[in-house]
Amino acid sequence: MNVGPVSVSATNAFVGLTAITDSGVLKTHGDVLPLKISGPTRAPESSPVTCSCPDGVTPAGAGVEVRADGPLPDVTVYSFGAGEYKFAKILVPGAYTLTVRDPATGGVTQTRIQIGINQSVVQDIRLKGRGKVTVHVADSDKAPLDTAL
Repeated sequence: MNVGPVSVSATNAFVGLTAITDSGVLKTHGDVLPLKISGPTRAPESSPVTCSCPDGVTPAGAGVEVRADGPLPDVTVYSFGAGEYKFAKILVPGAYTLTVRDPATGGVTQTRIQIGINQSVVQDIRLKGRGKVTVHVADSDKAPLDTAL
């Protein structure tokens, strides 16, 4: 390598396209110049956030599945205690779809979030309710039918 200024840069497509750089000067032929390339690679561990029932007040409880679909393979965590959940330090910055399922009630919801560099997941979730659907079948004259296909 030639004597003089040297610089290196790196990007990580999962973190963002902003280059991380370092530079130095080689003073003589054969010099070793340690350069440090480091930067954020993933979001910090999230603080516990809450899954609530459709009323928005009652905690959903333990065992609710929270799945994050984003730049990396899906990551699934389960709520604990009073419906709280948190993700470990595995999610990289980017757009995610959170899908939440409560096996006890059948409640499901989905929302989109954006995680920036050095941001953690902070998204309280409110499950959607389930209800009864009644279907009345009638012919073209609005006369009720006992059966239908």
